[in-house]
Amino acid sequence: MDHGISTTFAGDNNILCCQVARDAINRPRFANENIAQRIESLIVDQCRRAGDFSHRQAVALTYARALDLIINEGKHHPLVSSEIFEDIVHVFSPKLYEWELVASTKLEQNATEAQLILLNKLLKPPSELVRAPIDKKNYVKHFTKPLYDNKPDFSNRNTIRNPYRAYTWLRKHQPVYWCEHLQAWFLTRYCDVIAAQADSRRFSSNRMQQLINARVPENKRTHLNEFIKLASRWMYSQDGDTHKASRHLLGNAFTPRSIEALRTIIQDITDRELSRLHGQTDLKTALFDRVPALILARLYGMKDDEALRLRRWTRDIVMFLGGSQDADQGPDQALEGIKEMYAFFAELIEQRRRQPRNDLVSRVLESGQNSDASLDEVLAQIVFILVAGYTTSADQLCLGLLHLLKHPQQLEALLADPTLIGSFIEEMLRFDPAGSLSHRLLMEDVTIDDVTMKKGQLVYLIRASANRDPEKFPDPDKFDIRRAKNEHLTFGRGEHFCMGTALFRLEAEIVFSSLLKRFPHLHLIARRPATWRNSNLQFRGLKTLPVDLGTGV
Repeated sequence: MDHGISTTFAGDNNILCCQVARDAINRPRFANENIAQRIESLIVDQCRRAGDFSHRQAVALTYARALDLIINEGKHHPLVSSEIFEDIVHVFSPKLYEWELVASTKLEQNATEAQLILLNKLLKPPSELVRAPIDKKNYVKHFTKPLYDNKPDFSNRNTIRNPYRAYTWLRKHQPVYWCEHLQAWFLTRYCDVIAAQADSRRFSSNRMQQLINARVPENKRTHLNEFIKLASRWMYSQDGDTHKASRHLLGNAFTPRSIEALRTIIQDITDRELSRLHGQTDLKTALFDRVPALILARLYGMKDDEALRLRRWTRDIVMFLGGSQDADQGPDQALEGIKEMYAFFAELIEQRRRQPRNDLVSRVLESGQNSDASLDEVLAQIVFILVAGYTTSADQLCLGLLHLLKHPQQLEALLADPTLIGSFIEEMLRFDPAGSLSHRLLMEDVTIDDVTMKKGQLVYLIRASANRDPEKFPDPDKFDIRRAKNEHLTFGRGEHFCMGTALFRLEAEIVFSSLLKRFPHLHLIARRPATWRNSNLQFRGLKTLPVDLGTGV
């Protein structure tokens, strides 16, 4: 740090903050490249107009200048993870909120104990010069004890926004955990999650009634009977032979051959959407919300505008099922969405019965005729594929790009070697899955580690936590697109393994390959950070992903 900053934090803050402020006002050095420089520029302009500065402005200038130095060091010397730098920014943020340039949120704690120990090693002065607590053994662990020794609160939006520290705590201290807020057991270790996924006898998927009971007060459940009836027909809510029959209906639409046949269609859609992009844009809205919807439109033989209309219905349904804390994503919206979707697809099925086409709806109808499935069963699975496939696909693409851009060395490696695209896709699925958990209903008492979960209770299989279990994945909190043997659980295992897996992998391969080929210099915008959805533990995603596309090809 320069002399002014270093003395400020070593001596009399009141006097030396004024020295820093005078230096900032007399010798402007900002270029508005990041949030700290923007704040400094704003305050300096105000002080120059007034001809003087207040103590409050001097303190804010000191914090802004220190934060600017930290940001620049982080760019040129990436010694620690981006998560730690986010924490540092949040430490400085309270002094910057008053300038309305940083969102006023509670301090987010992203850093793990291992990351803090690394940061301590980098910052610790030589023991020959300093004898202080920071030099003592286990200092970091003792100092950060309050962060890691408290039970996580899953009603807190900051926990929902970034649950991985909470998952780490649960794996270490309570791998079988009762969450009072969600009225469900959490299984967080890889071994427990994979075992439960394979055990449909004790861990049933027929859980829709219990999910509604956990989401909605008893006096408001009656009018949701129709929602329960319709959603219980989806194959993800079924077990055994009923589930197999429903899965068979969709078999012809998701064979490797039929998926590969979509390659040209997906490429054409992606190229068309990319051709509309330029400059600085929100890729969540401009690309990732659109491409999956348009692909599903082709799959279903629908018009583009029809598929884009369906996005609201699917969002309202999955956000409610995931336990959204937002008032506008509650049971009423979900019920309206599912009724409108069923009405839409009932009419579409009737059209295909009269005039079959080469699309998913016609193929499922044909399978239904061959298996004597009712039209209600056919309709349920056609609706389910759209509900299951749209939101998570859009969110996963968005999350994947965010983490790639936050790890520039990984991005450079992928640009240099495009054959890494497959392992990058698997790593983004492991590192931060958009569908972070699935639920099951206990058909009998189950005991794990001397903890007994009772028959009739809900169990959450936290795949996002299992994917970061150090017993399965070395250095699990590291984003590594070269990771070998990446046996993540994002698509589930056993009889409920996701049927859309091959389609999503093809979609992701084409979208990311095409995006990086056309815009190899794209990057995040320092002054416009991505914003997170923080209302839903099950379905993770971003609200916005602003990027600068740089110079396109």
